[in-house]
Amino acid sequence: MSEITELRICPKHGKTEYAVSLLKNGWHKKRCKLCRNEGIKKLRHKYKSKLVKEFGGSCQRCGYNKCLAALHFHHLNPDTKTKGITRIAVGLKRLKSEAEKCILLCANCHYEEEYGSII
Repeated sequence: MSEITELRICPKHGKTEYAVSLLKNGWHKKRCKLCRNEGIKKLRHKYKSKLVKEFGGSCQRCGYNKCLAALHFHHLNPDTKTKGITRIAVGLKRLKSEAEKCILLCANCHYEEEYGSII
């Protein structure tokens, strides 16, 4: 699927770039890039929320559970990590299979695990 951009008027964002994609059936799909990015961001938040709940809902070391953004999935074996999975839009099933290789840690515990105690 190839994509080009053109300037158009979005009802929500005003004058902005639209992604114009040619679909397999020959139709063109046009969508404001800002609207598309907002949709992807909401979907990723929804998926992370589901995965965090499924994996206990809190840091497996200290029990922290106040902020979803501060909870990370730490790979137990870095060699099995699928690179760039958070940078692309993937389905919940694929994210779950990646999360199964991990433990859920808060940001502080994750940094301690990754970098050890410096002091």
